[in-house]
Amino acid sequence: MIEDLLNIIKANPISYGAVSFLTGLLIGNRLAIGRDKRKEFNEAACPIREVLLQQLHGLPRRRYIPDAISNNDFISFSIFIGTLSKNRYFKDVEKYLNCFELSQCPDAYGHRFNELRNSDFVALEKATKSLLKYCKLK
Repeated sequence: MIEDLLNIIKANPISYGAVSFLTGLLIGNRLAIGRDKRKEFNEAACPIREVLLQQLHGLPRRRYIPDAISNNDFISFSIFIGTLSKNRYFKDVEKYLNCFELSQCPDAYGHRFNELRNSDFVALEKATKSLLKYCKLK
């Protein structure tokens, strides 16, 4: 069957052009779909990644940490996580949200800053790093 199809293609140059065109169209479509998926993932990951990196940068100072990411942000990002690692992702989100408790405190100049209530910075750093591995840009 394939040999018959190849013989028809060889015998007629127009059919050869048509098959080449359709093959190129299929390959181009697959590549465009992959590019669009990658672009959507990066658009969803960038805001979460930026906040996590800011929080990770603020941990050594043990004082200023940007506002925590909401649970809805994590849920909407979970669409882009694969089905095999989704359970692990939600466990990491739960660890992150459990150890991230903020309170507003004024400093000596009257400026308000965020300070962690619980002093377990190691757990927060570990949870932030574990969430960052899901937000790697593609």
